[in-house]
Amino acid sequence: MHNVKADYRSSFGLSAGAGYTFYRSPGHQALSSVLENELLDLYSENEQRIDLRRVYAGQEHTLSKGWKLNYGVSYQDAADRSFQYYYDPQSGDFLPDASAKSRREEKTFNGYAGVGASLGEKASLDASLAAEYYHTAVWNEWSLYPTLNFSYLPAAGHIL
Repeated sequence: MHNVKADYRSSFGLSAGAGYTFYRSPGHQALSSVLENELLDLYSENEQRIDLRRVYAGQEHTLSKGWKLNYGVSYQDAADRSFQYYYDPQSGDFLPDASAKSRREEKTFNGYAGVGASLGEKASLDASLAAEYYHTAVWNEWSLYPTLNFSYLPAAGHIL
């Protein structure tokens, strides 16, 4: 597995970044077994390979009376290329009926906006709304994610 990530934060509240993950797990297996007096003898090769890319940008502003406004976008795409091939170990013949190969791609776009504030020394409030679009070859879906957080500190070491 390999990961690369770059992040940037400005003095005026902008944050942006990009990342890439590469994962590859190859394997092979020899199987020799007897099942109900029948000899099973197989050889398999398999691999899972995933490429994941992500970019994002966000901005935060300080408003009057201690309120903050934040908003941003992110985009992620992933490709999963996997296979499991079976062979007859005596002849070396490929067994297509027992083998499988898949390729899956998915894309996710997310946009959000939120506000937050400290309400005195003991309370804080954050509210946001995110809209997300998720796409695969068989699925296209929009989702909304509202969030509301209220925190109160009645005494040191206690949070409600």
